[in-house]
Amino acid sequence: IVHVVSATIIWMNQIALTAVLVPIAWFGLISSSGILTEIVVANLIDPFERRWGTLRVARWTTVWSAVGLLMVGLGVLLNNQWVVLVGIMPPFSILIGRKSMMRAQVNHHISSGQRATVLSAIEVVRKGMTGLTYIVMSIGLVWSPSIPLLVFGLLLVLVSVFSPIYRGKK
Repeated sequence: IVHVVSATIIWMNQIALTAVLVPIAWFGLISSSGILTEIVVANLIDPFERRWGTLRVARWTTVWSAVGLLMVGLGVLLNNQWVVLVGIMPPFSILIGRKSMMRAQVNHHISSGQRATVLSAIEVVRKGMTGLTYIVMSIGLVWSPSIPLLVFGLLLVLVSVFSPIYRGKK
């Protein structure tokens, strides 16, 4: 859920930037900055995991992405370019690192005989969730670019608060 919802920033950042009248000439630099933050955070995930544990890092990346999506949504509502620009970076930043972290956890906890089937099933579910998320995003965009961003940000807040995984329960 976290990766799928966060990845919508790849599409939504341009819509949000257009809504707050950022010149199109800046879009490439902004997307490149998002990718740079993604690379930096991906290289920090492993040291963070060793220091604080996988569950804390998973929760932190969920909250971090939620804050960013909510900032972009509010920035569009308030017509504030700086809030949108700052808010774009958190969801971008977790994409590579979080996916790698979760894949490593699956590889660690699933026996090698079942690993290919489990990873394949996870990928099918992820693709289905991506399709559903894009539908929700498209429907929300009919009214305002801020609606899907705020909905996805609130969804991540709910995930971080109510997920039994983050509370240490399986």
